[in-house]
Amino acid sequence: MSAPRIPPTGALLAFDAVHRLGSARAAADALGLTPSAISHKLKALESALGFPLTEPHGRGARLTPRGARYLAQARRALALLHVAAEAESPPAAGSLTVAAPPAFTAGWLAPRIGRFRAVAPDVRLAFTAPAAAEVVVAFAEPGDGAETLIEVAFFPVCAPSLLNAAPGLRRASDLAQVDLLHDGDADDWARWLAAAGAAQVDAAAGVRFADLTAAHAAAAAGQGVALGDALTAAHALGSGALVRPFAFEIPSRRAYVLRGGRSAPAGAFARWLRAELAAA
Repeated sequence: MSAPRIPPTGALLAFDAVHRLGSARAAADALGLTPSAISHKLKALESALGFPLTEPHGRGARLTPRGARYLAQARRALALLHVAAEAESPPAAGSLTVAAPPAFTAGWLAPRIGRFRAVAPDVRLAFTAPAAAEVVVAFAEPGDGAETLIEVAFFPVCAPSLLNAAPGLRRASDLAQVDLLHDGDADDWARWLAAAGAAQVDAAAGVRFADLTAAHAAAAAGQGVALGDALTAAHALGSGALVRPFAFEIPSRRAYVLRGGRSAPAGAFARWLRAELAAA
C-alpha cells in the first residue's frame, strides 16, 4: 500500500496564513519568512497534492472549489495539532482582556469559554470594550491587517411559534406578513430578500435594534424574524429557542476577524479560538 500524501506542516501553515491574513506578504511577516519562501511552499503544496489550489481572478487569485475544501480540512488538521501542542505546553499565565461583538459572545463564545479555561486555567480573562481590550474579535470586512478567523453566511431565524402560526412562513415572500427585525444594517435584509426572489418585500420594514443580541431576543419571543449566522445563532438554534424558516442563506460581505495581542495569554486565546472555529 502506498504511503499517504501528507504535505509538510510548514506548507500547510503557509497555505492557511495566506488565506487567513489576505496576502503572501502578511503571511510571510506572521511566519517569519520571505514572500518568495511563502510562494515556494504553496507551489510545493500544489505539486504534492497534484491539483491547483487557486485560479486567476481579476488582478489576483482565488481559491478553486477543490482548494477551498482542502483549506477547510487542512485547518481542522492544524487545529488538532495546536490542541495537542497546547496540552503538552506549560499553560499561559497572566491577565487578558478581550472584546467581541455581543451576539457572537452570547451566541457562540460564552457557552464555550469553559473550554478555554480548561487549557489555560491560569489566564485571568475579562471581557471589556474594544478600546480597552488587548484582543479584539470584530465582525468587519476583511483587511486592514486583521486576521480573518472565519467567513459566514446569514439566514433568517424566528421562534418556532411564529413558524407554525397562521399563515405560516412557507415562502420568502411570506416575510411581508411579519416584522423584520434589524440590527442596524438594512442592507443585509435587502440582499437576502433579493437573492431569495422576494425583492417585493419591504426590506426596511419592521423594528431596528442597537445590536443583534436584542434582535435575536425579540425573534425568540415571537416578535418577528431576524437574520443570524451559524455562530451568533448557534446557542439559540441548539436549544430550540430559534429555528430557521428557510434553508436559503447568502455569504456575508463581512467576516469575524482578530486584531491585537502579543502576550502569552493572547497567543493562547488566539490559538484556542482558531481551533474552535475550525471545528465549528
